[in-house]
Amino acid sequence: AYPNSHIALTKALLEGCKYCADPNNAQEVRAILASREYVNTDMDFIQVEDPSGNSCDLDHPMREYAHHQFYGNSAINRPSRTEQTWIMTQLARWGETPFPRNWVEIVERVCRVGVFSTAARELGLDISYTRQPIQLFDGKPFNADDPFAYLNGLEIKRDFSVAEVVLDINRKFVA
Repeated sequence: AYPNSHIALTKALLEGCKYCADPNNAQEVRAILASREYVNTDMDFIQVEDPSGNSCDLDHPMREYAHHQFYGNSAINRPSRTEQTWIMTQLARWGETPFPRNWVEIVERVCRVGVFSTAARELGLDISYTRQPIQLFDGKPFNADDPFAYLNGLEIKRDFSVAEVVLDINRKFVA
């Protein structure tokens, strides 16, 4: 109903994430997060950056701690249809829901990139939307263009089903 407000809020979130990711602001961010209004803990328990300067990825060994990525190269906050499709495969993999036959339609409806793209463009961020396979911790590549190959190739999984998901149901809601 208020597209300009939605874009403005998204821009504010992106700018806030960029601020939090700046090492020069780490102490202030730690103090805010540790405060009573948020986590209510000692600042020593809050770490917002990777002290070695590395980010978590498959090319680096496991770390003994966790760090937070608020911004990265700005793409960390980008809505990802690949990740959303992978989440649907996991729900099907473990028998929680059938994998939707109309998964492309669902992902396009749920993972709308327009507001983010507009906000990022207005902030001058370079955001690309190349849909590439991702490699997960188990070494199995996930290609969002063929989620069935991924599901069928998994060694550990439950039997999964495929079903059409009806998206437009005319319902009357009682107030």
